[in-house]
Amino acid sequence: MSSGKEEIDAEAERNNRNSEENSKRKSREEIVKEEEEEALEKDLHPDIPALETQISKEELEEGNEETKEIESGKTAQYKAQLVKLIVPKKASKQVESKDEEGKTVTKWQIDPSQIDSDITPLLVFINRKSGGQQGESLLKKMRALLNPCQVFDLADGGPAPGLETYSSVPNTKILVAGGDGTAGWVLSVIDKVKMEHIPSVGVLPLGTGNDLARALGWGGGYGGQKIVPIIKKMESARRVELDRWTLNIANKKEDGTFEPPKLINIMNNYFSVGVDASIALEFHLKRQARPEKFTSRTYNKFSYSTIGGKAIFKNKAIKKGEVELIIDGKNIDIPNSTEGICVLNLDSYMGGANMWGSSKSKRFQPQSTSDGLIEVVAIDSSFHLGAIKSKLSSGKRLGQGKKVEMKLNVKIPTQVDGEPWEQVPSHVVLEQLNVGSMLARDKSRYPSPAPSQKNNNAN
Repeated sequence: MSSGKEEIDAEAERNNRNSEENSKRKSREEIVKEEEEEALEKDLHPDIPALETQISKEELEEGNEETKEIESGKTAQYKAQLVKLIVPKKASKQVESKDEEGKTVTKWQIDPSQIDSDITPLLVFINRKSGGQQGESLLKKMRALLNPCQVFDLADGGPAPGLETYSSVPNTKILVAGGDGTAGWVLSVIDKVKMEHIPSVGVLPLGTGNDLARALGWGGGYGGQKIVPIIKKMESARRVELDRWTLNIANKKEDGTFEPPKLINIMNNYFSVGVDASIALEFHLKRQARPEKFTSRTYNKFSYSTIGGKAIFKNKAIKKGEVELIIDGKNIDIPNSTEGICVLNLDSYMGGANMWGSSKSKRFQPQSTSDGLIEVVAIDSSFHLGAIKSKLSSGKRLGQGKKVEMKLNVKIPTQVDGEPWEQVPSHVVLEQLNVGSMLARDKSRYPSPAPSQKNNNAN
């Protein structure tokens, strides 16, 4: 009897173990799906790219002509221009292996010894759900122009498979075709994947806000122009550093104490509470309720502007004691007229606005993505926000520091990098996580790091 019971117990243990493994496997798939959805939500900022990012009729015609030639197989002339970015066929091969479920899968394998030292392999990640049909079209064109082993569809397992494939390939550069959310997703996975050589990341903007791409000089949005010259620019792109910040939040309990802080997100662009977050949140909720109505950029812009217009007539000033601001351990006074507080990492906000402003100050350092500092400004109203977005004004400077804390004593709309929610009373802390390695075009405003500086991607 005891032998039979032991066999039953052993079988039960095996079943439990298999169940746990299946659960873990499912959760990993769900995590990738959630990451993809979060990235897409941040990509789909309601603002339309500024007018200066729109392409001419001639540029569009040239882009269409290039597309026709690539689709018809006439790629030799284009590949000749991109030869210093292409992994030679002799360096790549497909191999079969078993995944965790025992299924046979095909993966790329790269032999770095077969790549000449003057070649800078370009690893491309494409979010085909960004930019309407552009993502799908770019996926096909990139695979035709480069070695297919260089182009990864983020819908197939996220960034990890591509990063793992190139983990030991030196001089690799990354091009992310997507919005700011997609770029942030790739940066976050780089943090997790063990790579011998940390690649720098450039952005082909397919989102709609594209503030990170704007700050790095890649423009406000890809509109269908010729793609080969854009890829070619990756050869001469400069490496710049991007401070990245943890957003930790400890919710307040009923007894007035706080729960243990939780890492909510990584901030690359900005974090805010108040009026701008409330507009973003209302738009987000409306789009969630009726997604079929929000498929047009024009309608999105109209809806967002309508919400913002209504907010002008609502007095939502942050009352004394509702929000406490601490920068590097010092309490900062919040002006009585303040309706929103924004923490900035870039000089581009919500589609190109310079929230910090360009005026010089003896009190503050010039804004930079790589100085270990973040800036904090106040917004008076949605009217003030509109003036900032129209480049007629800037936010009210409150401070600049290495650590920013907010004690939120009331429930308040909140957002990070375009992802909004309503935050319950809590203690919010923003601190530097690491320094990401990015690629900027020559016209980017940010300087390259000194030769002695090293990229820090370790937590």
